[in-house]
Amino acid sequence: NREALEFASERLRNDREVVLMAVRRSGGWALQAASAQMKADREVAAEALRQNGLVLELLSEALRADRDLVLEAVQGNGLALEHASAELREDVAVVEAATRSN
Repeated sequence: NREALEFASERLRNDREVVLMAVRRSGGWALQAASAQMKADREVAAEALRQNGLVLELLSEALRADRDLVLEAVQGNGLALEHASAELREDVAVVEAATRSN
């Protein structure tokens, strides 16, 4: 769970397999305790967003500007739109997807 990853060594908080396992078991929220490198990892981000669109807020700025990832997030939870890049908050398709999910 998220709390367990918090107390893991930096090496493990930077290990993709460990972080993916924790993300799956925590509904995505273990990403809070992951390293900055893991918060910028597209594979980890995609898995976390499949679990919970709201974890978009935890991702790197670059991934919050990734249209496919943001669509995944807002389709799961329209409120995730708040954490998308400014450009994507102006994207009609992204906003429509967000309004359909809530």
